[in-house]
Amino acid sequence: MTATDVDGVYLDWGTDQTRRIARIGPEKLAAFTFPSGSMQPKVRAAVDFVDATGRSAVIGSLHEIDALLSGDAGTCLILEAGDPVMARQAKSDG
Repeated sequence: MTATDVDGVYLDWGTDQTRRIARIGPEKLAAFTFPSGSMQPKVRAAVDFVDATGRSAVIGSLHEIDALLSGDAGTCLILEAGDPVMARQAKSDG
């Protein structure tokens, strides 16, 4: 588990297309490019862990530790997962 200040790994961060990855396989996640100084070190560590152990990994918010442990939050890297499963977007008020 990697606890950080954001609730998971996002694609297209800082754009109107931003979306959080809920579940993905390590090979698929490793194919994405993240700016250095961002999630890249966390992503690389999680991918390496899953590849080396065959066990799952999760990246998410320090404030959601219980949900991360139960698999209900963050970005889960699972060896058998293939293509990314995106998190549901929260409904906007407007």
